[in-house]
Amino acid sequence: MSKYHQGDATYPVALSLKIKNVKESKFFYNEILGFSIFEEHENHIYYTINGHDIILKTIVDSNASLRRPSQGLYHVAYLFNTQEALAQVIQNIAKHKYPITGAADHGVSDALYLDDPDGNGIELYYDTDPTYWSDIDQNPSKIENKPFNYNFYLQLKVKPLIKIDSKTILGHMHLHSANLAKASSFYQTVLDYQMIINVGSAHFLSSVEYHHHLALNTWAGTLKPKADAVGLIDVTYQVGSDERFIKIIEQLNALNVPYELDGNSLHTVDPDGVKLILKK
Repeated sequence: MSKYHQGDATYPVALSLKIKNVKESKFFYNEILGFSIFEEHENHIYYTINGHDIILKTIVDSNASLRRPSQGLYHVAYLFNTQEALAQVIQNIAKHKYPITGAADHGVSDALYLDDPDGNGIELYYDTDPTYWSDIDQNPSKIENKPFNYNFYLQLKVKPLIKIDSKTILGHMHLHSANLAKASSFYQTVLDYQMIINVGSAHFLSSVEYHHHLALNTWAGTLKPKADAVGLIDVTYQVGSDERFIKIIEQLNALNVPYELDGNSLHTVDPDGVKLILKK
């Protein structure tokens, strides 16, 4: 596992999405991306990658309205352990002729973008050598938008995808925010995230000097999501230590932000209304 997603780091590990297109969504996550079904009922499908942790919950609402660009999810990013593992999924996407929305060599990572059948954004990425971006906060230009090397990934010799590589994890979240300064301050104060890069309309934040565990942008304006729309329901973060967990409670109290404790989990809401589950 990435050293930036263990130990004392605080990082996202799961999310819940409201979906409408059940059959198409199930085929996408199970057959296109290679997630395994952990639990399936009439009103929900839960997915796992490593076989024992739920990484994605899809909650079914056949009457939900369609997604539109608004506060909430921009994309969820899945981090692959090797280029070969990423290539397996890319080749499977190509085999099924599933549409992509973009791709780039970001310098810090190779990233492919697509939407699930309900329009929820997804990034599939592989990190480059961390020594390249260890000083990214002083040299933000190291995050680039160079052409993605499709041929490299399409021509890598890999076995046909059956299941996504079990070492694939949720690498980061990227959210639309109505008030960037307020949302960024919240995550820096409550989760003790550091500002890694500020590009004006977007902030990239992280713990333990990752290039980002969370990105926030204003690209959707101030439009609030419809209450019945498909899209993001909540995000779960793993908190690195008991000490950090206690500090989170202290900061929420200082900010007068309501929260609920449920065993080893804390439930609260960020300034844009995104539900957060913080667990030890």
